[in-house]
Amino acid sequence: MPIVFHEEIANDVVLLDDDPLICQVWSMKAKQGSKKLKIFNTCDQFLIFLDQLDALQNANVEFFIDHELGGSMKGIEVAKIIYGRGFRKIFLTTGHEADHFDPKEISFLKGVIGKTPPWHRLSGEVAQMKDK
Repeated sequence: MPIVFHEEIANDVVLLDDDPLICQVWSMKAKQGSKKLKIFNTCDQFLIFLDQLDALQNANVEFFIDHELGGSMKGIEVAKIIYGRGFRKIFLTTGHEADHFDPKEISFLKGVIGKTPPWHRLSGEVAQMKDK
């Protein structure tokens, strides 16, 4: 049976990262930002979860995939699997600048971002702009 997120589907976020500290920060920021976050530390765990997701019913789920996963797969490979399953809101998280990657290789991604949760960064930028 496919997994379907039922509450506030636009707020659903999936993170795949092998760094426990990064996962802890994302978890904390998700709670502060009223995001519903599912975290995976290994590709195996994540791919089992992905097999149960229905892309049509979960089209608004955002995937954030660490580029350096410490296992046999790179994040870009996992992102391609996600894309192949019909999901389109896929981001690569990395310490590298976006120009580190071949533009053709990442053209299907929604974006390449740093390790900070994007909703946290955006809310901070808005707060800074309001202070000025």
